[in-house]
Amino acid sequence: MVSSYNTINGTKKIRKEILEKDQSKETIGKKSFSHKEQSFKKLGLENVSCKYGEDTIFSNVNLCVKSGEKILISGVSGVGKSSLIRSILKEIRVDTGNLRINEEVYSQEEAYDVFAVVEQTPVVFESSILYNVTLGNDATDNAVISVLLEAGLPEFSNHNALQKKISENGSNLSGGQLKRIEIARALFFNHRVLLVDEGTASLDLKTSTQIHKLLLSNDFLTVIEVDHHIPEQVRGLYTSRYILTKNGLQEDLT
Repeated sequence: MVSSYNTINGTKKIRKEILEKDQSKETIGKKSFSHKEQSFKKLGLENVSCKYGEDTIFSNVNLCVKSGEKILISGVSGVGKSSLIRSILKEIRVDTGNLRINEEVYSQEEAYDVFAVVEQTPVVFESSILYNVTLGNDATDNAVISVLLEAGLPEFSNHNALQKKISENGSNLSGGQLKRIEIARALFFNHRVLLVDEGTASLDLKTSTQIHKLLLSNDFLTVIEVDHHIPEQVRGLYTSRYILTKNGLQEDLT
């Protein structure tokens, strides 16, 4: 079960998008890092360590992720995989080391511009499919249909289906559909770097495999996923696989 801490923190980006609903149409889906019209080229973690009180969560984490790469980070429960994701988002302060995007130190606000988070518990609203993708921002139906198709939701890719209302907690949709709506939302806002935190753990094997193939076969997406139960059928689709320990990352050669 996802803790309330993860659930609350998982809505941070969503709340930020809602607060930005007054941005101009021209900027929708075209945000860039540090307001310099740069595209994402790489993320670098250099000797990153994180503590909780006096206890070390992990230390000496070094990682370079280039645009388009698909990275899997596994490890035993409690080793700090989710904390590593929160560190990349600047929601958790690191004790030592540096995190850089395109060789530049970045802020939490800039992290929210670059990264989208896919967690075990989808964040959806009791509103239309259209609203759940756009968060109320202006967009043509065709623009929304385009990202729904890219996310593997052809059943919602027509003008009438966009008005379908999602029930409370998404009870009228399957887990796979809810996950794909989150992915469509990330694509709409041009977030091409996905941080996947146990994102398919609640899904059945078939659906989990389908969503992994959707993400890992998209050349335009950069994926950093932390999980410890990845379907065997998709493990070979990752660019690199690592195991997180308290002493850093080790290459997973299995």
